[in-house]
Amino acid sequence: MLCEWDEEYGDLKLLFRTYGWPHNFNLSGFDSVYTRWRGFINVKQNAAYCANDVIHAIHYLDRATEDLNSHSRRLRNGIWDRDPGKNPAVIEELNGVLNGRRLEVQRATVMLEKAIAEHGGWDGERAEMVKAWKKHFEDAIEREEKNLEWRKVEGKQFCKQEEVEEMEEKIKVLKEGLMNVDGQPMTAEEAIRAL
Repeated sequence: MLCEWDEEYGDLKLLFRTYGWPHNFNLSGFDSVYTRWRGFINVKQNAAYCANDVIHAIHYLDRATEDLNSHSRRLRNGIWDRDPGKNPAVIEELNGVLNGRRLEVQRATVMLEKAIAEHGGWDGERAEMVKAWKKHFEDAIEREEKNLEWRKVEGKQFCKQEEVEEMEEKIKVLKEGLMNVDGQPMTAEEAIRAL
């Protein structure tokens, strides 16, 4: 979910198809969902960046485990490739590869444990997305509150009352989003089809 960099093309294709491209295109619906999807992509990229080491360690462990399992399937009841008359030199080489792959899985496991410890724990990709959404809303609220304060004090002569009211409403919406972080889209499909 977090590290699939090439999936944006498929998501964009889904977005266009969902809104009737090319024959029954709903432009207003498309624009609002496109904005929501782009926001989701930014949050997802932030989550992936923060959890980058853990994600790479997980994929490394998965690959190492898959390689070990693939090689191990060749060994049944102490016989390699169902050939009891296999050359002893080849058997020794195959056993060496098997031991090497076991060591690789052990190294990958240690690497993952270290990455998780450095990251401060790992509760899964969904939890990382929730943290990223929370940070997104907190940062946006802080930024908008600073802008609002400036407009009310120093920039009072430059701003209209409607602009101040719009900013107050935007802050209110952001705070509602912060209170409902679990309700934010965690996948591109949720971001596209939620509205």
